[in-house]
Amino acid sequence: MESVYGVGLTGGEIERLKQESLAYPPTEWEILRDRRIAEIQGNSNPFVGG
Repeated sequence: MESVYGVGLTGGEIERLKQESLAYPPTEWEILRDRRIAEIQGNSNPFVGG
């Protein structure tokens, strides 16, 4: 929300999301889905594809 829409997040919220991202990395299926969408849409999700 913050990086795309400019919605401000607190430091605690950002830290929680970072920890969640480390605990639950994208699955192979999510990575493949992101690549397929990027082929059509022209951009990928930086939080999935890196």
